[in-house]
Amino acid sequence: MSNIITFFSDAYKGLARESWMLSVIMLIYRSGSMVLPFLRVCLTEEFNVWVIPFLSAITSIRAEDKNIGAYMGLFGGIFSAALFLSPLLGSFIAENYGFRMLWLTISLLIVISLCGIWYTYTQKLFGGKNSEAETLKKKSKEEQE
Repeated sequence: MSNIITFFSDAYKGLARESWMLSVIMLIYRSGSMVLPFLRVCLTEEFNVWVIPFLSAITSIRAEDKNIGAYMGLFGGIFSAALFLSPLLGSFIAENYGFRMLWLTISLLIVISLCGIWYTYTQKLFGGKNSEAETLKKKSKEEQE
């Protein structure tokens, strides 16, 4: 065990103080995001308060019951990839094309995301294959029979 500790301490001894500070800050920042799922469960079950982030709610509504795990897993994976890649891409765009292009790119991505959310929401409510409108029609037909 001491060989492993010595190996890692020797490998990272030469890093600048700023690198260590950035690593500690990122560890604290990322650790804080692990609290959110537990906070949601606690608030929902203990205090009967519904705290569901908007995109997670849309993802769970859109998924069929048998595929909800796959949908939520894909959502979590894409969200994690975005948290990893966005600083890299943002700094690349800012360095090579300037901050004006960075803000224009972010604005374009926000508009595309909002269009996707709107499309998903309207398809679920007003005519998708799993829409609530379709479910309500089926229920009303069953009640009439």
